[in-house]
Amino acid sequence: AQAAPARKTGASSPAAVSDTLVGQRYYVNAGVYSAADNAAKAQQKLQRAGLPVVVQQVTTNRGERSRVRAGPFATAAEAKTAAQRIRSLGLEAVVYHHR
Repeated sequence: AQAAPARKTGASSPAAVSDTLVGQRYYVNAGVYSAADNAAKAQQKLQRAGLPVVVQQVTTNRGERSRVRAGPFATAAEAKTAAQRIRSLGLEAVVYHHR
């Protein structure tokens, strides 16, 4: 699979994140980073592995963070396979089903 370019979206409200993911099904959360360079490193690892990547800016109770996700994937099985690959890269991998 060919890596998709990273997309950055503002997430100042829950609607902003939901609008970005409308029509998508499964993602794999690969990390939430306070340091932009750490998020970029995770993004690059996923892209080098041939995975589609989405980077979102989110506001948490600890401030702004960059959430790095792989996806979207059409099925849970595809997401689980991607999660195994992501773990082998040394990143966390939690499958997330967006409805």
